[in-house]
Amino acid sequence: MNADTRYSRPGPGRSVTTRATQASAILAPLDDEPFTEEDRQAVAEADAWLKQNEPIPLENILADFGLTKTDWDTMAKTPLPEENGKGNAL
Repeated sequence: MNADTRYSRPGPGRSVTTRATQASAILAPLDDEPFTEEDRQAVAEADAWLKQNEPIPLENILADFGLTKTDWDTMAKTPLPEENGKGNAL
């Protein structure tokens, strides 16, 4: 079973978005940068923050930038300039 078929249908308790995110992580290039002490500290700080606070929904963060979930989904499907052969042309 490949990632395309494994993540094409959500399993029990899984949303399509969650499954698509997992598939993206599996298909993403390997991050070969070392995990530094600064990285560990940042993760520890984030974990400590989450013990005292509720996670911030993506929709709230997008709204801060005047965007909606639909905008986010559209951007995810839009190739970056270097991927569509247009470079940085506007």
